[in-house]
Amino acid sequence: MLVNGQNKKLTFTEILNKNANKIVNVDFWASWCAPCVTAMPSSKALQKAYTDVTFVYLSIDDSFEKWQQSSKKHNLEKLKYNYLIENRYTSTFLESLGLSSIPRYLIFDRKGNLVHQNAPGSDSDEIRDLFDKYLNEWD
Repeated sequence: MLVNGQNKKLTFTEILNKNANKIVNVDFWASWCAPCVTAMPSSKALQKAYTDVTFVYLSIDDSFEKWQQSSKKHNLEKLKYNYLIENRYTSTFLESLGLSSIPRYLIFDRKGNLVHQNAPGSDSDEIRDLFDKYLNEWD
């Protein structure tokens, strides 16, 4: 279960459903993760360059307050898809991904299929190539 800064809850499936026919990039992060925080500026630049891609930030923080503070510090609090994962220790989705370290990135295609379980980071040219590829695919 995911929760946003206003304590509204939803599931990841609901996010995918709300973004049908869009490429979805998922960024797993936490307030205490130095590489995650270091990647935030390049992630913001990627968002500006790819307005047709939905960017979803999912934090694995244990503390709602620390997540909120860090979200505010890194200008994530006003993003539509910035959530804290409430059930990170019992999530079957996270278990199926084998999420053992962060940062970690996923890409879902326009059909909602997970096409990259270990996508490149936002500072790589490869991620831009992948976005271009999936944005130009229409089956």
